[in-house]
Amino acid sequence: MSNSTVLTFENGEDLSASRYLIMKFSTGKLVNSTAATDVCIGVLNENAPDSATSGHQLATCVSGVAYVMAGAAFPAGAFLISDANGKAIETAGATDIILGQALETADALNDVVRVLVNIGHK
Repeated sequence: MSNSTVLTFENGEDLSASRYLIMKFSTGKLVNSTAATDVCIGVLNENAPDSATSGHQLATCVSGVAYVMAGAAFPAGAFLISDANGKAIETAGATDIILGQALETADALNDVVRVLVNIGHK
């Protein structure tokens, strides 16, 4: 998306089905985020079918506007975190690491909506 900062990082696991999911680092490589308290790096920007093995450079939105896949319904304006599958859900806990803020409403699981990526604490 325009007005976004997109960087490439080497994947450390199979991310071939992870487009629009929240990412974190593990031993310096890109992997799916799996918890609300994970220090996320951004959202995987591309469909990467050839990334079933490690070692591929993948585009990741680290700030600005990106698309993200919803793990549940949430309203526009909600502050979002990662669920156990790297999907965006509304924050609930004081120790959550915020991915950013929803720019659109997600009506259901697996909706893809725009988010303002601005990583930080609640």
